[in-house]
Amino acid sequence: MMIEERTGQLNTANLRLNQINAQLQEANTKLKHLARMDGVTQIANHRFFLEILEREWRLAVRESLPLALLFADIDFFKDYNDHHGHQMGDRCLRLVAGAIQSSLKRPRDFAARYGGEEFVVILPGTALAGAQTTAEKMRLAVESLRLPHGASAVSSWVTISLGVAVMSADPGGSAMSLLKAADQALYAAKRGGRNTVAVDPQAG
Repeated sequence: MMIEERTGQLNTANLRLNQINAQLQEANTKLKHLARMDGVTQIANHRFFLEILEREWRLAVRESLPLALLFADIDFFKDYNDHHGHQMGDRCLRLVAGAIQSSLKRPRDFAARYGGEEFVVILPGTALAGAQTTAEKMRLAVESLRLPHGASAVSSWVTISLGVAVMSADPGGSAMSLLKAADQALYAAKRGGRNTVAVDPQAG
């Protein structure tokens, strides 16, 4: 076999190996993306949210900046599912997720499905006033979808309640304390009549 022919075969084999490697890398990237996404809503899932929350908390500590967290819940979603069916329930989740996501404008702002009908939003470097404004924008965005809710006690349309918490991150605190504060604020919004925004009393 001529050296030129052998070299040509090796070059062809190397080219094919490079193509296979590129395909494997692309497949791995897609798998990683899928592992981070919620299958129903196509936004980030609970697991990925926890990763980002810890990362943003560490950055907030390092940069001495506030970190805001919003906790949102679709009002009377179980009743919506019972009344409209689970297929419509999944559609509702997707549309609400889209409305929440579209309310975010900055690259590091982050929305995820926390589980069930609950969503969470991380707003790095955001003080209380800005977090409240964003939460109200989300509430209005969902309400303006005009998704009929035949079993809601607060509106003819699908609505959300939101809890807002803001902390000045410090090494002695934790991201979980921020999450708990936002969750408590959400419950205050529910007790306050739903389709509203409530703030953690310690916020700011």
